[in-house]
Order: sequence, then structure tokens, then C-alpha cells
Amino acid sequence: MKKDGFIEYIMAGYPLLWVESHEEHRALVSYAAELAAAKEKYDLYTWDCADGIRPVKYDFKRGFEVGAPITWAPPGGEPEPLVHPMRALQWMEEVAGRSIEIDNGRKILGNAIVFFKDFHPFLDMDKAPNNAVPVIRKIRNLIPTFKGCGKVIVVLSPLVHIPTEITKEITVVPFSLPDREGLKLVLKKACDDSGAPYPKDDEAIIDASLGMTYFEAENAFSVSLVRNKKFDAKAIREEKSAIVRKDKILEVVDTEISLDDVGGLETLKQTLVSWKNCFTEKARQFGVRPPKAMLLGGIAGCGKSLTAKAVATAWGRPLLRLDMGSVFDKWVGESESKIREVFKLAEAMAPVVLWIDEIEKSLSGDHEVTKRVKSTMLTWMQEHTSDVFIVATANEVNLLDAALLRRFNYVFWVDLPDKVQREEILKIHLRKKGRDPKKFQSVMDQLTDLSNGFNGSGIEDWVDKAVQRAFNVNHSDVELEDLVESSKEISPITKLNAEEITQARNWAKSHNARNASVSHDVTVAPETLTKRKITVAE
Repeated sequence: MKKDGFIEYIMAGYPLLWVESHEEHRALVSYAAELAAAKEKYDLYTWDCADGIRPVKYDFKRGFEVGAPITWAPPGGEPEPLVHPMRALQWMEEVAGRSIEIDNGRKILGNAIVFFKDFHPFLDMDKAPNNAVPVIRKIRNLIPTFKGCGKVIVVLSPLVHIPTEITKEITVVPFSLPDREGLKLVLKKACDDSGAPYPKDDEAIIDASLGMTYFEAENAFSVSLVRNKKFDAKAIREEKSAIVRKDKILEVVDTEISLDDVGGLETLKQTLVSWKNCFTEKARQFGVRPPKAMLLGGIAGCGKSLTAKAVATAWGRPLLRLDMGSVFDKWVGESESKIREVFKLAEAMAPVVLWIDEIEKSLSGDHEVTKRVKSTMLTWMQEHTSDVFIVATANEVNLLDAALLRRFNYVFWVDLPDKVQREEILKIHLRKKGRDPKKFQSVMDQLTDLSNGFNGSGIEDWVDKAVQRAFNVNHSDVELEDLVESSKEISPITKLNAEEITQARNWAKSHNARNASVSHDVTVAPETLTKRKITVAE
């Protein structure tokens, strides 16, 4: 597992750490084992609001051990479990630790680490200020003493809610999800527990489980055995999709859409094909730095989302769709933690394509939460080294600020399809409906003229309506008449969004966005609904 710096922080005398993880037990065992192997020895404890303080240790023969809850009598009081956070902090100050020698041979109690489980509600100034104020104050009082004696307060929680008062004193440590080697250990344990043979296609099984916690992977392996009598990669992927959907922020998109299903966008498709080789080991050894992110901006319904799906298929990668709206809507007050969790999952699933749809709807504006989430995203996009490729799509590109735009290696402009591209798109959708486009080759000029001003989704809708009409009037197949009459039911986007199209095209020119398509004729012009009569006085 990739090291996260926890032990280095301990050895450097950091008195206050916040470990962000859903895997409470695995984090404890991992850190206890690392500390047991370290030269400097520490007494370890856990705290929670149910059992109070309990001693823990890691023995290389017996494993992780947890002792009985400690009771303690403060001066003038009766012995009691240390379930109250203030009592636990007082006990840590006065009792916890082993005798260590400091300046001039003086001995004090030190080298004690207490992992405070689910401590974040006791630090929440918004929801419970009366409880949080004394706890935060006590922590601030302890920091100067603890940094000199090796005592460490470790908050262990899946959420990060740091009070302003201790922001500068605390360090956040992200605990990584299991890597390939870790998941192989879980798979081996599942084999040992069930008596099943270790699968020959273990790499496919591990690929399917990347991004899961130990517990989730153990569950997925087990249910795969129960349902299929074997470890089945497809069943494990289905379990992972169900897990990811729980928060309604991320979705594992199962897609078979290829670049051949995308009409037009010739330059973009050629670029994506050439980029695939940039992620190989040979390219890395040659010194190629693969792209991290691209933005597809442009007119709605012209293939941006379709391309995001096709990228994953073309590169043979899983596709994660991030719903930025849900980050804000569903997780009020937890948006930053949730977005960090998303990135952690994406990194664990790498190589992966992360699709951020309509990014401008969530990351534009001056709301304080929006600013913090955007800052978290910008930092990650700049610093991450994992094989996560971002495809962001935007219709209202003018809402995106310069800081975000700079994080994209390439910005492509997706415009309305021209006549040649409309023909290609029409043929794609006819084939999807089981019709041979050659039947309409002699009238293709007429059909592409009828579709002037249509976007890609408009052409798809047009074909759907033509098939429906042919069925309703008892035609044996789709005829030219069905396509002609159905075209009248489609409102060209050039009429509906004329002003927006003009503004967006101006933005693309001023920002030097690369044209996703090769132009074959004049640009499809936006139309106003009615012509205006203007008289200029002489």
C-alpha cells in the first residue's frame, strides 16, 4: 500500500492529525503495525463515545489486539469509563503514555497516541457549538505540551470538518484505498475461507474490484461465489456499481459506445486515437507526459457526452461519471470531503476515465462552498500523478473561469454538424434502427438539407419519429415520406438558441479552442425567430 506519511508525522512530533477514511479498522491495524516496527515505541489507544478509552497494540505473532475499556477517577471523583471527550482528553494529558526522558534527564509521560473514532461531531461548531467549544479549547491547550512529549491526538473519521480555531495546527492524512496487492490478499483470504481455488484470471478479478474497501471487496468476492459458484469479474463490477451508486455522486457507466458511433468530430476522434499510445510504458520511457484532462465545450446535443463514453471504450478503461450537482445538493456541509472521496476512488480505480458532465453548472459562481470545492478540484487536477483522465463537458463555456480552464491540457470546441457530418450522423442512427442507409443515398442531399440546423440529438430524434410514423401508417419500412414529414416536428436548435450559439462561438474564438470537427462547408448559422425591420434615419 502506498505510504501516506503518517509515521513520518508521528516521528516529526506532530501533535494533531486527522486521518480521513471509511476503513477505520484497517487504518488502525496498518498504523499499529507500522508503529510496532518503528525504533521509537509508543503506547496506543482508541477512543469512541460507546466504550471510551481502550489500549491497543500490534504483535507480529498474534496480530492486532484490543484491551478492555479503561476506567479512571479524576481528582476527587469516582472511577468511570472515559466516554466523554473532555474526560478522555484530560486522561490523555495526565495519565497516558510511558516514562520518557527529556531535557536535563527529567522524565515525563509521553509517546502516547490516541485514535479518536468518529470525533468530528464533537468539533462541529455549526451543529453543536456548546459541546464543541470546550473540546476545541482543550485541544488547543494541549498542543504546546503534546508536541514536546510525543503525545498525538489522531481524529479517525470518514469526514473532514476542521474547526477554524485549529486549522493551522492540524494535518489531514488521507488513508488510501487498497491497491492491487492488498486486494489480492483479500481474494486469497476469500479462497481460504470458502475452500475455493485461487482463480487463474485473478488480474481480471482485481481490475473489477479496484476502488473498493477491504470490506466491500470481501463482500463482492463472497457474493460472487454464492451466485456463480466462482469468482466472476462481471458480478464483482455489478457490486461495485451498486456501491458507487449509494451516494448518488458517482456512477460506474457500463458503455459499449465506440468512436464509430460518434458522427463528425473528426479532429477530436483522431486526437483521442493518437493519445491512447501516450499512456503506454514505452511512451513513458521515451519521456512522453500523457494528457490529464480535456474540456469539451460547445452547443448542446452535439456529441460531447457521447464522446466521453466512447473514450472509455476506445482506451479500454472503466468510466466514472461525476454528478457535481449532487456534491452540493445532497451533501450540504460535506461537499469538500465528498469530492476528495471521489478523487480517492478514481485514483484507486486507475487507469480510469472520469467524466464530469456540465461542469459549468456547479463550478461557476461566488458561493463560498463552490469556491472551496473548486479549490480542492484545482489542486487535485494540478498535483495528482495517477492514471485518471478527466473528460469535462460544458454547454455554457463562458461561465468557466481562467483558473479552471488552465487545468485542461486541451479545450475542444464542439459546434453544430455541417452537411457532411449530418449525413454521417443520419446514417449512424438509421443503422442503429436496423435500416440500410444506402436505400436513401440518392436522396441524401435532400435529407441533409432538411436537417440544416439540427444538432446530433435532433437527428436521432428525427429518425426515431420517422420509424414511429412508418409503423403507424403501416409502411413496410421507413420511406422518404416518413423522414420528410417527421423533419417538420423537429425544431432546429439554431432557432431555439440563436443568441447563445453566437455567444458561445465568440468565446471559442477568443479562447483559441480547438475545433473538434473538420469544416466541410460554411458554418451553420443561428437564426432568429423573426426578422427585425430596422430603419436608419438619413
